[in-house]
Parts: sequence; C-alpha cells; structure tokens
Amino acid sequence: MVRVSLDGSLIASCSNDQTICVWAAASKECKVELRDHDHVVECIAWAPDNASTAINEAAGADNKKGAHAGPFLASGSRDKTIKVINITNIQQLYVAIADSSGCLSVVEICMSYL
Repeated sequence: MVRVSLDGSLIASCSNDQTICVWAAASKECKVELRDHDHVVECIAWAPDNASTAINEAAGADNKKGAHAGPFLASGSRDKTIKVINITNIQQLYVAIADSSGCLSVVEICMSYL
C-alpha cells in the first residue's frame, strides 16, 4: 500500500517485509524506514491536520500539549497492532491492540474520526 501525505511532500509505503518507508516526494529519497511491527504491515494512513489535538491527547498523560505537531502516520499490521507515529521526530506515540479481523480497516476508520 502507498499513501501520499496531505501536503504531497511525503509518500509512505508498507510492505510484507514488516517495514514502513517514508519517502520525500521531491527527491524520491527514503527518509525513514520503520521496523516497529512484528508481522506484515497491511495498511497505513496519514492523519488529517485536524487530528493533532486528539492524537496528542491519546499519546498519554506525560505528553505536553502541542508537543507533537506531526505529520502523523498510522499503521495496521497482522501482528494485531495499530501504531501511530510522529514522522517529524520518528516517535511512536501509541499502540492499539486490534483483533485480527479488524486490523485492516481500523486504521482507516480511526483516522476518519480524528
């Protein structure tokens, strides 16, 4: 799966090799390779700009307000996890555990409500 960021500057791809790559659209260079999942990464989604507040709240009590500006990328894997990552500083903000049947669609559903 491949997803273009909302501003068009980044492209994210996920793969059967358990990785997520974030590419700079202008230079076609892989800026980040993430290996945080323990199984095939099946879906990814960029968070909309208006999701920043909800993502920061979900990141936990130790998170300072406005500490994470994004862009944020969510990923769903066959390891039954959904992870949200701040791409600016490559920080995993939180992990949700999903049942195996729901993991593929949960990323899209969650991001549409943020």
